[in-house]
Amino acid sequence: MHLFQGGHFPDQVTKALKVEYQKVAVNRYRFTLTNIGTAHYLPTGTPDRHLTLEVSLVDAKGEVLKEKTYTMKRYVLWRPFIVDLRDTRLPFGEPREYDFEFPVQRAQTPSALEVIVRYHLLDEARRKKIRYNNTEPIAYPIYHGTIALDASRDGM
Repeated sequence: MHLFQGGHFPDQVTKALKVEYQKVAVNRYRFTLTNIGTAHYLPTGTPDRHLTLEVSLVDAKGEVLKEKTYTMKRYVLWRPFIVDLRDTRLPFGEPREYDFEFPVQRAQTPSALEVIVRYHLLDEARRKKIRYNNTEPIAYPIYHGTIALDASRDGM
């Protein structure tokens, strides 16, 4: 029996990740992701598994003004033999920082930053290529946060 609780157990994966942020400048925030719950890389398992940090700048109506996605993944060349090209996953206990910057002067006033970290069991393009018809989602959020931007305080 294989009783390890890993990528198919969202509650377990959520416990493995610490997400923090700080305001670095009027128009720049730094997000720090740390693997605090698993003594190996996060994510682990097949090279298809990866994390994404999605940051969206939204106005008061929820309209996206700017967005950026950061990917933490093991990049592998499969043929003619398996070669690790690079690895941006989260090692245990080593914080990784990701900056999100946006223009100060805008036609539309930013209201908030929406932040989502997703765990991906499989990339959508690969799912289609291998014709995998999943019955469960192949990605799910493990963190969601909203950072209100105070226009009067931030000078926006």
